[in-house]
Amino acid sequence: MSSTIKKLAYVHLNSKNPQETARFFEDLFDWETTEGENGQIYVAVDKYHHRITIYQNDEPGLRAAGWQVLNKRDFLKTQKVLDEAGVSYHVGTEAECEERKVREFISFIDPSGNTAEVCYAPYVTRPNCQSIGSLDILDLLHVTLSVTAAEFKANLQFYEEVLEFNVSDLFNKRIAFTRCSQNHHNLAMVTSEEPGRRFRHFMFEVRTFDDVMKTLMKAKKLNIPVEGPSKHGNCQTVHVYMPIPGMGKGLIEIGWNHKKILDDENWEVVCYDFEGEKLAEFIDVWKAPEVQKEKISSK
Repeated sequence: MSSTIKKLAYVHLNSKNPQETARFFEDLFDWETTEGENGQIYVAVDKYHHRITIYQNDEPGLRAAGWQVLNKRDFLKTQKVLDEAGVSYHVGTEAECEERKVREFISFIDPSGNTAEVCYAPYVTRPNCQSIGSLDILDLLHVTLSVTAAEFKANLQFYEEVLEFNVSDLFNKRIAFTRCSQNHHNLAMVTSEEPGRRFRHFMFEVRTFDDVMKTLMKAKKLNIPVEGPSKHGNCQTVHVYMPIPGMGKGLIEIGWNHKKILDDENWEVVCYDFEGEKLAEFIDVWKAPEVQKEKISSK
């Protein structure tokens, strides 16, 4: 089973204060920001026109996750898959495509109420540039969403059976890590009843551990709250988290050493079935359980 979708192309963020959010990315990572025609702010981190778009909204959160197919054939196949599943979608107009800096896109609402977009041919404006700013960025790797217990099963079924994301592993039937690439996860969903928190974090993968530590040190220098460095037990990612100003409880994760799954056919999907200290230790293998217990809900 292989999804037509191959990567996470971009994230659209709703921020109470887009200028403050943009300054955060500029100050901490030295990423480039530009303003669009409709007041949105683009954040560039690598060869693509942008990876983050910030919109003003009094309800902060994820406006949309933008997924990418590699060619027109797979773009059309994705539409056919949605048609066969009875999922309605919007085909982007020429102006909407230009706003997103892509050749074509469609958008739809997943069973948890989150907006997903699938694009084809994103604009590349720096063909010889691997990354911009102070970090050696490899890719925009994943996004993590909150869903209610009532939504979890249907949402997982949609991404696994309709869009054909592979499940990497599960936690207690309430957390799922799914992928559309060789990365351990590109989309994670966490069961939570916390009001107003549908978006948890998105993650950029960096080339070296030094990049993680540079982020940590600069965040401390700028008096930006930072959690980590820490290491996850399932994906082996060494990372730090920072809250994004204007985004409520939304976080950005900078991570290194993310596990790659090179053989889908022989990857064993498991459901980790433990709670308490064992779960705390697995979420962060570097911290003592009594320290990490209070941190779990913040991811």
